[in-house]
Amino acid sequence: VCSSALAGGAAPRLAIEQVDMVGLHGSTAFVFDGKGSLVQTIVLFPKVEFAQASGMLQGIHGQPTEDRPGTAAVRVWRDEKRHSIVTVTASGAGTLLTYKPL
Repeated sequence: VCSSALAGGAAPRLAIEQVDMVGLHGSTAFVFDGKGSLVQTIVLFPKVEFAQASGMLQGIHGQPTEDRPGTAAVRVWRDEKRHSIVTVTASGAGTLLTYKPL
């Protein structure tokens, strides 16, 4: 998914190269803070279009709380039930989903 440092200096410490989520094939990385707490989950779907991934999330979570159209389109949902923020981003490598705790 990604092996380099993210914004804030954190880097993924655990990665799963092949994962299926709702029939979509991708890879996953988990980012932990210095205390070992999960701070972000990243899922890359290399063959999934932004519209398909965001449509799936809209079916689950309803309307996004944030919608930024454009070349690098972004949609954000706030999942109160699972206490997380879900972001889907159009990427040249496919579609990127990130999950962060609230």
